Amino acid sequence: MGDQRVNHRNSPDMFVVIVTPDNYQVIRKTIRHLRAQTIKDRLEIVISAPSEKELDLIKSDLEGFHSYKIVEVGEIRILANAKAAAIPRTSAPIVAFAKDHCFPEPDWAAALIAAHRRGYPVVGPVMRNANPATSLSWAGLFLQSGCCLQPALSGKCTTLPWHNTSYSRYLLLGYGSGLAVMLRGCPARC
Repeated sequence: MGDQRVNHRNSPDMFVVIVTPDNYQVIRKTIRHLRAQTIKDRLEIVISAPSEKELDLIKSDLEGFHSYKIVEVGEIRILANAKAAAIPRTSAPIVAFAKDHCFPEPDWAAALIAAHRRGYPVVGPVMRNANPATSLSWAGLFLQSGCCLQPALSGKCTTLPWHNTSYSRYLLLGYGSGLAVMLRGCPARC
């Protein structure tokens, strides 16, 4: 399993888990958006993939991050299992899940970390529809991320999207061997 440290002086503030059932090209656009984060040097990227060898990683894309890791999980049939396998592999206090079709704005990570520092164990993003021309897109977005739609205000929410939402690592590890099952309960084939 691949490990690469860029910044040895301190621990990352957040790690971002992204799963690819195939190869690196599937997640490359999301990695580019993560690389545009204002605090990318405080982020550890954790890629869950069937095999490091078959990933065909472009290491230069990961320059500037605090660090990155590749977690080999074998064939991926259930995304939640691949996500759960990555969580114990790092020590950052905050975990965020990214997806290959949802692209965070440059201040996303900084805003999530700031909210966690105010004591919130789970923090959702503010989202906008990148495909506003179709009613199917709006329906899916309202069902999965309704309380996070722009112009969302800070406050309590009962349902958050799994991708681009962040969690206290301690909270997730508290599920123990039931973590993957809990992650399967999320909307839209997470």
